[in-house]
Amino acid sequence: MVALREKHPDSLVLAGGSPGVAKTAERAWLALGGKCWSYRPKQIDSRTYGVEIWKLGGRKPKIEFLSEEPTFANFASAAHYRSWLMLHAATRVVSFYNGWSPGTMFEIHLAVDLEKPLYHHGPPIHR
Repeated sequence: MVALREKHPDSLVLAGGSPGVAKTAERAWLALGGKCWSYRPKQIDSRTYGVEIWKLGGRKPKIEFLSEEPTFANFASAAHYRSWLMLHAATRVVSFYNGWSPGTMFEIHLAVDLEKPLYHHGPPIHR
């Protein structure tokens, strides 16, 4: 991560805000003085959800709420909606796949469909 920060000091890390590797990436990048946008699903009620973006790395975190979408209209969950927004904003995607996470697999397939450069870590991916 240190080498990446030195090579690309102005990079903005977009992460999903979930426990595990996403939170670890956020914390590591921020500890190195970088900026991070944490995309976090937010359930409004049983049929409506949205996504909060926590803009981290400045003096004070800034939280923005993105538009609401009807649940299951186009996405299986708020997390899928979050992933869709995050991957559309990304210029390249780094995945850490553990071999069983359906959310990570959704993001990998979406990155491929969007023709984003994908740097994959983990077991081989099969469509």
